[in-house]
Amino acid sequence: MNAPAPNAPRRTAAWRRRDIALSYANAGLWGIGNGLVGSALIIYFARSQGASGLAIGLIIASPQLVGVLRLFAPVLQDRLGNRRLFCLTAFGASGLLLGCLPAVYLSRALLDEGVLLAALIVVWTLYHLTEFFGVVALWSWIADLVPAAVRGRYIGRRTAWMNAGRVLGTLLGIAVTAQPQWFGIDAATTGAKNDAYALCMVFGTLLVLASVAPLAAMREIASPTAVGQRSLDQRLREILLPFRDRHFWRLLAYGGWFSFSNGVTSSAQYFYQIGVVKLDYWTFRTIDTSMKAAQTAVMPRVGRLIDRVGAVRPMLVCQALVALGLACYLPATERRWWWIAVAYVLWIAYAGINVGMPHLMLRLAQPQFSAAYVAAWFAWTKLVYGLTSVVGGQLVDWLKTSFTPIAVQLGGGTEFILDHLSLLILIGVALRLVSLLFLARIRED
Repeated sequence: MNAPAPNAPRRTAAWRRRDIALSYANAGLWGIGNGLVGSALIIYFARSQGASGLAIGLIIASPQLVGVLRLFAPVLQDRLGNRRLFCLTAFGASGLLLGCLPAVYLSRALLDEGVLLAALIVVWTLYHLTEFFGVVALWSWIADLVPAAVRGRYIGRRTAWMNAGRVLGTLLGIAVTAQPQWFGIDAATTGAKNDAYALCMVFGTLLVLASVAPLAAMREIASPTAVGQRSLDQRLREILLPFRDRHFWRLLAYGGWFSFSNGVTSSAQYFYQIGVVKLDYWTFRTIDTSMKAAQTAVMPRVGRLIDRVGAVRPMLVCQALVALGLACYLPATERRWWWIAVAYVLWIAYAGINVGMPHLMLRLAQPQFSAAYVAAWFAWTKLVYGLTSVVGGQLVDWLKTSFTPIAVQLGGGTEFILDHLSLLILIGVALRLVSLLFLARIRED
């Protein structure tokens, strides 16, 4: 005979708690890998190979540009007929591609500078593309796994686990780059810094691959998205459904402007940190890690707050603090480098945005089309970020030769030089403040 009916709900609840715990483990392990091999490490490595502003912009942007292909993730998932298998395959492939980065580095003696940078960008892009496919499937999975009433606190906790992992990974990366001799690298050699970057890539690959194991232990559950039960023609029509949903469009408008305001200054921020403030990699990562550690502490509380009052109001406060944080770059110099640290203190407010955005994405999505909505959200916002990052990189190169610095007299006889980098940062502050108008228009019900 079957087990008594009263035991079924209890068993289902236990399975749900177990799978939620496994999803936290996945986030933590992936976070460690990402902390070891993030965009910052790739950018610092590329700069050591003579990368220009356009090349830096492409490193930031190219994964996001091809990320528009994630719109077809629900279609590919449907062809495979199993959401769980599709998710595992995509994340596994992304880990294997990440493992190609050390191979690119080891081939540097055989490649000229341009080919080396091109190979780096291609591998980096493909790694992200496969990961993006996995993310679409995973968020659809999470939408079915976690009840809507507690979704805010779940997202807060999962994001906190991911951030905690990034903190640990970054600390390991700092140790490898600051003290390479601890890891068998001769610090006296000219290539010691790049050898340390490559070792971070190896460690990061192993952790990203390990993060697939908790997902493999999770169970697939019944889903209103009906994987494998709709025709190809129906799935293709669903791709555009989120863009025709007037309620979801307000979120897409905010996400697009938010991505635009961040992307157009992304290259300028890195050039300012490296060229003006002269922050070395491990100092920058120390500041960044401290910010992520603080975010980890507040994210569960932010999630509970969002479950009570909604996401928009907390996000308005956080968005204003994020804009003010970028303004702290303007007074920063090599001697006053601590202004960058002040910016990152204010950027702890990203915790509210990073929890609020996916909460709104799932809340405003039609449950039976959740994968399509997730794909649309990420494809649109990342595409905008990617395009504007390329534009931002080109603006750095163009304004460097065409913009004449302006001396601005401040109070107390202090003079501020408005150059091409500070001009872009000032524009970025204004654009981020405008994001408040888009955010205020979102209706959660």
